[in-house]
Amino acid sequence: MKKEMKGALLVLSTLFLIAGGGHTGLGAQEVTIGSGTLLFGGKVIGGVFYDADDAIKETPAGTQINAGYIGKDGRVRILNETEDTSLRTELTASYINKNVGLRIRLRADDVFEGLDRAVFARYAYGWVNLFNEGLKFTGGFIDLSDNVWGTLGDGDWDIGGNGLRAEIKPFKFFHLNESSAGSLNIGAFFMIPSGENSNIGRDDQGKSIYRTITPARVLKETAIGFRYTHPWFYAGAQLKLDSDIDGVDIFQGVGQTITSADRIWSGAEDEMRLMFGVGFTMLPELVFTAEGNFEGLGNWEARGKGDLRQTLSYTFFNKFTVGLKAQEILWGYDLKTHIDYPIELSPWMQFKPFVNYKVTSEFTAGLEAGFGFGHLVTGSLEPESSNNGQPNNKDRNFVNEKYNIYVKPNLAYNFSSGLALKLWYKVAFIGYSDLGDDPMFKDLRQSASPVAADNYTRVDSLLKHQIALEFIWSF
Repeated sequence: MKKEMKGALLVLSTLFLIAGGGHTGLGAQEVTIGSGTLLFGGKVIGGVFYDADDAIKETPAGTQINAGYIGKDGRVRILNETEDTSLRTELTASYINKNVGLRIRLRADDVFEGLDRAVFARYAYGWVNLFNEGLKFTGGFIDLSDNVWGTLGDGDWDIGGNGLRAEIKPFKFFHLNESSAGSLNIGAFFMIPSGENSNIGRDDQGKSIYRTITPARVLKETAIGFRYTHPWFYAGAQLKLDSDIDGVDIFQGVGQTITSADRIWSGAEDEMRLMFGVGFTMLPELVFTAEGNFEGLGNWEARGKGDLRQTLSYTFFNKFTVGLKAQEILWGYDLKTHIDYPIELSPWMQFKPFVNYKVTSEFTAGLEAGFGFGHLVTGSLEPESSNNGQPNNKDRNFVNEKYNIYVKPNLAYNFSSGLALKLWYKVAFIGYSDLGDDPMFKDLRQSASPVAADNYTRVDSLLKHQIALEFIWSF
């Protein structure tokens, strides 16, 4: 823990020297090259995080649950919980010359954990505007930060990836007055699968089967989107189609013969997705957004997931903001986090009221609270066959929350150097359901029906204390 604390203090002390030394900050750098402009900048995101209850949790019988982070109890470490990374670095360069441009962004997450655990991402794409910016083509590995048809709310869902995106702006195309009529952006993103995305299964010898990527199959991977922006409101949606180009069906074992139906479509990795969002912008002090993200539409009964979110807030006298955020997770499966077996999600609802007071133009004090309830289940369900026909109790990680209540005061300060700091404390009360009531864990019961004394499926409630100092330095 001493090593982690020294590293944390070194990072933060460096940032404090940058912020407090009277510098005005570099900001994004701009260089003129010919008739174009080169812009480059970057970000460093991290923080110091302490969790007073940070150990693996278990039922009285020893079945593991991951109610906190996996690590030592009472651990100090580098972490920015808001961005879910120990340390993120970004470098961005853009070149714009009239109606053409190029953007490159390099990003590395969790670099403080070591290069072997770091996650690297790179985006490089170019664009051209035609017909009074009424038609735009963007090609390459497209960054999500473009957000041309994204939801813009609390979820901020969007689609990015490798391919070609075409945008049509009819009002610009026909030289209409957008200030009164609003603006419309419609188009399609033709996504090109690569690598494992073109692997559609295994043959009877366990070898991977690949299909040639053709224009016809690329069309079946198309994302169709639109956004209409009016001075009073906005609305947008995207539909991501799913063709027969999928990853390996995770339920196809080595030695199993894959039928022609399996080769056409892999329901275990269904990618059909619908995102939509609306918001009102009539009053600058009023914020209202509502959005939804539905995944696995091609196999909703077995792989579907629905996530709805809403935000409502109002700012008085440009200083005091009162608001409420809400989230509803519909029954389904979490496709993003499952690796070997699906992670099930039962219905869950959460309300998060918040208040913020702008003390000065740089300093803000806030208070956030949350109340979540329902039946949220996440877990990795290992097959019995991998343990000689017996349940793998110690390999089964899950969280089964009946309720989650927390209070989170926070302080934020923005320096002129581009450094933003946020200090917060959070206390959370987490209550758990009896897992024996859930069919997913029925084989862990000690009796034919759930009983209160069933140690394999009974989980105690928790009281968690957390404190963090997060930072974002933009340059």
